[in-house]
Amino acid sequence: DSVIAASHSFAEALSHAYGNGLPVEVVLNGRAATALEIDKRPLIFTAGRLWDEGKNIAVLDRAAVKMEPPVVAAGPLTGPNGARGEFAHLKLVGTLNESEIVPWYAAASIFASPARYEPFGLAVLQAAQAGTALVLSDIPTFRELWDGVALFCPVDDDIAWRHALEDLLGAPQRARALGRAAQQRAARYSLEAMVCGTLDVYSRALARKTSVAPSLHAVP
Repeated sequence: DSVIAASHSFAEALSHAYGNGLPVEVVLNGRAATALEIDKRPLIFTAGRLWDEGKNIAVLDRAAVKMEPPVVAAGPLTGPNGARGEFAHLKLVGTLNESEIVPWYAAASIFASPARYEPFGLAVLQAAQAGTALVLSDIPTFRELWDGVALFCPVDDDIAWRHALEDLLGAPQRARALGRAAQQRAARYSLEAMVCGTLDVYSRALARKTSVAPSLHAVP
């Protein structure tokens, strides 16, 4: 009856892949902001499925050669399909639960996500809620959600990534300003807005069902 996409960009991708007849509706993802004590340091952080080629963590690994401080990466190295990420220049901290990962978001001055594609990107939202400056791959979803409050790099250009990260580390006032801007933007992507949007899709789907249901008197 209806397909929900987490961003307009991903809705367009779904329609391109499956045809314009697909009943796609957009409800932006959201999450409740975590109460935390923010203590920013010259630290670059990333998080996600490190084994997943779609997350493109390899470009950060190449960019991190001889970078100080190191780029810290949280997440699993091995996927359920047997895929494995191998990284020589990242500081790997393993798979963290919510209470373990929150301090990294609170401390990081920069969050990097070089993903090749994203339906939304909840790790980016969590970083933004923590007032972390965002350096993101230049893909449609990230442009839709974070244009004007983040820095963007070509997906596979590790030299551009290294320059962007090093330049931002060397400009802490700019990093703080970007972090504040990202935090303000993140307020749009609330849990309440996501819940209301989802309930609205269900309500309209049920209304369509009711309008076409046969009456009891019409049943032979």
